[in-house]
Amino acid sequence: MDNRHVKQTAEQFESLLIGQIMHSMRASSGGGWMGTGEDQAGSTMGDFAEQHLAQVMAQQGGFGLASLIQQGLTRASDPAPAISTGESTRTLALPSTLALK
Repeated sequence: MDNRHVKQTAEQFESLLIGQIMHSMRASSGGGWMGTGEDQAGSTMGDFAEQHLAQVMAQQGGFGLASLIQQGLTRASDPAPAISTGESTRTLALPSTLALK
């Protein structure tokens, strides 16, 4: 798994999450971002603004979820360390809480 693709995927996921949070905030306020009701055009513009802001936030670090996801995916794709018993080599899988650093 290419680290660049892992990073992009993690940022996209965080961007989607941030966008959903922002959309929920706007919907729960009962109106647009400016506190007034909005028409279809205003709603569409708000959706685009939320999406773009969420992407920028995720690229700039956002909530830090993208880096945690990237670390988890990178660890999960690393081969498990091998243990030599003299007779044969066996693979040891460690739980993520016991991962060697």
